[in-house]
Amino acid sequence: MARKKVTLAFLNNQAERKASFKKRCKGLMKKVEELSTLCGVDACAITYSEFQPQPEVWPSPPEARRVLERFLDQPDMDRTRFMDNQMSFTRQRIEKTTNKLRRLQRENKRKELTIFMFQCIEGTADIRNFDIRDKGEMNVVIEDVLREITGRMERLNASGEGPSTAMAMGEEPKAAHGEGSSAAAAVGTQEVAAQPGLMEESENQSGYSYWMNMLMSPIDDFEWNTFAPGDLPDRNPDAPSAPGTD
Repeated sequence: MARKKVTLAFLNNQAERKASFKKRCKGLMKKVEELSTLCGVDACAITYSEFQPQPEVWPSPPEARRVLERFLDQPDMDRTRFMDNQMSFTRQRIEKTTNKLRRLQRENKRKELTIFMFQCIEGTADIRNFDIRDKGEMNVVIEDVLREITGRMERLNASGEGPSTAMAMGEEPKAAHGEGSSAAAAVGTQEVAAQPGLMEESENQSGYSYWMNMLMSPIDDFEWNTFAPGDLPDRNPDAPSAPGTD
């Protein structure tokens, strides 16, 4: 059974405080002895308390005096290099916690921007709601997504599942022979028209291209919040219209 975590606070009850001191002081002396024996270092421990008239010293007063004299003979820089106190320890903990908080905030911001980017691609979010102050973070998010997509495509091509495999097998050039090409194009158009699902998928792909174009284009000269609801700036005349805006 795990021991209950001790609350680090002053014990108001004198009997409990005395019992805790005796137990922990004994444990401290044992730890110092283990450190000196196992690691072969000079160490000593001196404790003062209200419960004993004389300080408790390990291993002995003469040996502790020798260790302290050796320590005091060191230059100030070497003596204080590894020294620590409550103030410096607390300052280090605060700095460490602050850095961790900043890292988590940065990760959360990038996750929010990633979700917003894909919502814009799907047409469920309005890019005009983008905060220009997050431009730098959004650039990092887009670069990470593109890097992940590129790596995924390279792995698929290496495993023989990518689009380059079909081209290598000669499937693509079949529709490049005069009348056969026109006939294949006509048949393909009729099949798409006969299947509304394919038409919808084609429109979604057009919308995807539109939003990717909007996200990847420079936004330094973007006129934010200057158009009426439902209107979108014509960033690229050749870009397809967004889904639902025709």
